[in-house]
Amino acid sequence: MASASSLHRCWAEIDSAALRHNLAAVRAQLAAGVRVMAVVKANAYGHSVRLVVPTLSGHVEMFGVANVAEAREVRSLDAKTPIFILSPALPEERAEIVAAGFVASVSNVAEARAYGALSTGPRIPVHLAIDTGMGRVGVWAADAAACLREMLTVPGIEITGLASHFPVADEDAAFTREQIAHFLKIVGELKQLGLAQATVHLENSAGIIDFPTAAGDLVRPGLMLYGSAPLPEFQPRLRPVMTWKTRVSLVREVGPERGISYGRTFITEHPIARRHARRRLRRWLPAPPQWPRGRSPRPWPALPRARSRDHGPDHDRRDRALGR
Repeated sequence: MASASSLHRCWAEIDSAALRHNLAAVRAQLAAGVRVMAVVKANAYGHSVRLVVPTLSGHVEMFGVANVAEAREVRSLDAKTPIFILSPALPEERAEIVAAGFVASVSNVAEARAYGALSTGPRIPVHLAIDTGMGRVGVWAADAAACLREMLTVPGIEITGLASHFPVADEDAAFTREQIAHFLKIVGELKQLGLAQATVHLENSAGIIDFPTAAGDLVRPGLMLYGSAPLPEFQPRLRPVMTWKTRVSLVREVGPERGISYGRTFITEHPIARRHARRRLRRWLPAPPQWPRGRSPRPWPALPRARSRDHGPDHDRRDRALGR
């Protein structure tokens, strides 16, 4: 069988063992019984949902996606694991959500009523999103109790979850601690209104790392599953899932004080004697706008006997190359 490098000039390799390793690192942070929603939105953060979902199927309790189209693709790859739609649905998407059995989030009574109107049998499960600081979706925290009381009168739905989201868990610990306390206080009040069995979820990757005791019933790791820790001290415990590779098509000698490529963001060092001139590799990586100019001096190529600044050690096992 032809290797990826013989078929493509540039490709990505996905390490399924690293993905499972990172999932284990997530679970190691959590108390027993805390469930995991693997966030696979945006094509599994660019890692290919068609590789990631089969690897994680049977090992996580739920998948999280951004929209109905993503949910549909995940369901084609995993027939059983529940799928949660993180973003609000468009009105025309709700019927498919109900028919397919996806779990929707709602931010207000109008959304709850729209789902309830689609019920023709068992009550439709939805999670109530509560805005405790992110500012994107959810009922405002101060209005959560009143909103829930009204939602509980809506026929055809069942509120099976209570959710919120961290905006600065990797930057502002004081704000995040206040946010956790506020959310848990609201959850306590809402459970007394009749949601004693609702699944509580709040934590993203940064929260899992820095505030593991506030995990609730379910966590939503994204970045850390793919090997990127939002807090650098945790990075040694994760393994990169993707390795981006390219073939060298040209080797040149470049003299001192020469700019390389658009923006001249990299200038060769001075002074450099000709016999020590920097050797320039022409690598077939995507050109701007796919690759930001500000990033152009990096990553450095991971060549044999050469240390790379951005790449970790190469893994022995790769499951599949993605041609580009």
